[in-house]
Amino acid sequence: MSIFEIKEKDLLGRIGSLKTKHGTIETPAIAPVIHPIKNIIDPLTIVEKIGFNLVMTNSYIIWRRYGEVAVEIGLHNMLGIDKPIMTDSGAYQLMTYGKVEVSPKEILEYQVNLGSDIGVILDIPTRYQSPYDEVKREVDETIRRAKEAITLDREDMLLVGPVQGGKYTNLVAYSARQISTLDFDIYAIGGPTQIMENYLYDELVTLVMTAKMNLPICKPIHLFGAGNPIMIPLAVAMGMDLFDSASYILYAQKKRYMTPNKIYNFKNLK
Repeated sequence: MSIFEIKEKDLLGRIGSLKTKHGTIETPAIAPVIHPIKNIIDPLTIVEKIGFNLVMTNSYIIWRRYGEVAVEIGLHNMLGIDKPIMTDSGAYQLMTYGKVEVSPKEILEYQVNLGSDIGVILDIPTRYQSPYDEVKREVDETIRRAKEAITLDREDMLLVGPVQGGKYTNLVAYSARQISTLDFDIYAIGGPTQIMENYLYDELVTLVMTAKMNLPICKPIHLFGAGNPIMIPLAVAMGMDLFDSASYILYAQKKRYMTPNKIYNFKNLK
């Protein structure tokens, strides 16, 4: 029985449902990113009062800070919610700092032991400024890690296989074709954050469409780090089902206000 059911379709977009061990996620869905240490907004408020039915947190930060104590407590008890939780693996930290202190196998097993509903392999995110040869090596390493991850026992945790390649469309297509040969529960497109930060929406459309055209149509697709409300409707029309973002906190810290059509700076509002 499939865990992902497509109920309605329009353009490449679809309305569907994704079954996890802590409930069904109606898609398209956005997962607010919750920092596991700095809970500025209580996770219970996010799911009950605001109404999100999926959140995302970082298993690498949890691993570094709490180790096996978090495993004993359990991820859902730790965040205080009984809704689906997706965990990242430390790939963002790898992109930011150049290294992480855990192996791909270790962090995947840690996500399983935490009780995550949806886990992500430790891929290598594509940096926008990286030269072609470097990105090719990183894409190949992500594929190698994906092949290893798919063989590991993940119990009832859904597993995400990310596509990388960034602005190099032939590498995105190659990555998507290779990853699609592996039976991941969810596929993902990595690398949009730096593209979006520079408002290169034409490149983002090319990235998304290249990956989409080379991935299975029957599986959900997650677009990493795309939380700008202006972009989400277009991404949904291009066939994206899941999103994650910490922009609601990051924008608030900088006194910026998000609306469906524009992001305002508070000092310019009257």
